[in-house]
Amino acid sequence: MLSMSVFWLAPQYTILGLGDAFTLIGMQEYFYDQVPDSMKSLGIAFYLSVIGLGSFLSSFLIIIVDHITGKIGDHKSWIGKDLNMSRLDNFFWLLAALNVLNLCVYVLLARKYTYKNVQGRVVQIVGDCHNKDEGVELIA
Repeated sequence: MLSMSVFWLAPQYTILGLGDAFTLIGMQEYFYDQVPDSMKSLGIAFYLSVIGLGSFLSSFLIIIVDHITGKIGDHKSWIGKDLNMSRLDNFFWLLAALNVLNLCVYVLLARKYTYKNVQGRVVQIVGDCHNKDEGVELIA
């Protein structure tokens, strides 16, 4: 019997971590630019809430998969204490299928979305603290 190390999970978690980092940056930019000005603070609160909700849903998914796969037939759970007896490959295929489904929903919603016009915004850059009369106006 071959012994399996926990380090076999490192590539999958590295890819998921990089994906989360890019997603969080995109969400922050979206909630900063696209939310109406009167709802900026609420938009940032939603941004932070999505992070927490995602963590809870991730834990809930693991619990559900462990419970369902442990009950089906004589099979052991996909996520067990012994990595040699677990079927983590099936769990990661499930995650891949969920990500494909997520991508399809994203594409459908993104095609219907209309962006808020931020082209006409005027940005004022204030000069030195000593010379407050100098200011430069730029059109972004």
